[in-house]
Amino acid sequence: MAKEPKELSKNCPIQKHTWEAFRETGLFRFVNAFLHIFGWVIVMEVEEDGKVTTVYPAKTIWRGFSQEAMSDSYKKVAMQKDHEEILKFAKDE
Repeated sequence: MAKEPKELSKNCPIQKHTWEAFRETGLFRFVNAFLHIFGWVIVMEVEEDGKVTTVYPAKTIWRGFSQEAMSDSYKKVAMQKDHEEILKFAKDE
C-alpha cells in the first residue's frame, strides 16, 4: 500500500503521490481512455509485486477499454475516501 501524503490545505495545495497510488484509485484507466481518443496512451510497467518500474507516453491503435474494465474503474473511483475533502475545498473557492 502506498504511503499517505501530507493532508491537503491552503498551505499545501498539492500532494505528491506514487504511480502505485494513482493506479489503485482507478483514475489511471480513465486518463488512458481519454488519451485513446487521440491515439495516445500512458504505459505503466508493473512488477509482479505491484511496484511500478517505468511510466512513459506512447502511441497506440487501441481505442477504449472493455465494459468490465471501465466498470471496475468506476467502482474504485466511487470508493475514494477523499470525496469529502474535495467537496470542502470546492466550497472554499
